[in-house]
Amino acid sequence: MNSQGFCWRISKRGRAPIEAQVRGRKVNLKELIDQYGVDVESPVRIPELELGDFRAYRVRADIGADIYLLDSKPARELAAWPHVVGSELDARCSECAFQAAAIMSRLGLLEGQACVLHVLRAGLGYRLREAISKAGVETRDLYVRPEYIVTSARDHRGESVKEVRVTFADFSNAPRGTKVTLFKPDTEATGRTGLVSLMRALDELERKGTKVEKLVLYGFITRVAAGRIAEKAISEGVKEVTVIALVDLADLASNDYDMVLYGPDLHAWATQREFKPLGATVGLETFADILPHYVPGLDQPGDFSERQSKLFNGIGWEEGDIAGHLRSAIEAIETLLTIPNIEDWQREIAVDELERLRETLKSVTGETV
Repeated sequence: MNSQGFCWRISKRGRAPIEAQVRGRKVNLKELIDQYGVDVESPVRIPELELGDFRAYRVRADIGADIYLLDSKPARELAAWPHVVGSELDARCSECAFQAAAIMSRLGLLEGQACVLHVLRAGLGYRLREAISKAGVETRDLYVRPEYIVTSARDHRGESVKEVRVTFADFSNAPRGTKVTLFKPDTEATGRTGLVSLMRALDELERKGTKVEKLVLYGFITRVAAGRIAEKAISEGVKEVTVIALVDLADLASNDYDMVLYGPDLHAWATQREFKPLGATVGLETFADILPHYVPGLDQPGDFSERQSKLFNGIGWEEGDIAGHLRSAIEAIETLLTIPNIEDWQREIAVDELERLRETLKSVTGETV
């Protein structure tokens, strides 16, 4: 992914894009940012953290955590292209993980004893464990699988209530009587499964006399989840929380699932015909680079578990439902295309990705959609 088709104009603030040329059309970035409430003011570029072909931003936010954004070509491709699955996903995740490890090293997060909390089944796919191990970090692997369980309770609308419960855990490799940095690579939408997983890990480590001094979150993460998890971790005595999010701090859609860069809330449109704009916290240069490729309103990680070829469930390995992920992305784009006030250039981006998704689905299953 590159910035082909993007035309830079120089604003008075320096080298910042204020106008895009997307598919032969001029796009006013300020108007687009204002329309969807995209936050490009909070991120500040930190060149001293950059090593190689990626950008690093620090997000100015008062949530008790240090928040950084990792922007790179493979990260943007993961976020913008749901047709990237299987081995292509693995390759991009590995590249991003090594870039994240470089940032972590410069932040002093790769010193001392480390534990990696693998949240099953998606977490292993971020490939962070391999990256920090190759950087020379001594790591211990911890495993937990949180799942949503339908209970007998009902909410005020009469709908079944879902609770997050841990259905598998393995902390047999946890160190005893020491202080550690806990790395937690995972997708964080609402933060509910993240909180349950974190609390289980803190409890298990405490039983072994081990204290988590630093917590590092990594992956696709929303603003809501970052705040919730950081607040809880600090209240539990963790001294330092660092968040390194891929591309942006996403906005969370009304279904508490879709993690959106910018665009309409597709769930709100599908269920209520409500046009509800969403906008992430993202670096301005990042937004400019990803704009010609990202389908507005689309969930960036998609079903991150099912995008993977192989998934560890705690007992053994199983195949990811790649076809299911692709069908969900196709359905989401088809919903977007029913919205009348989508711009022509946005519609063209959506149609192009729809075609790639259908081609990928056919190659996986032989199915034509």
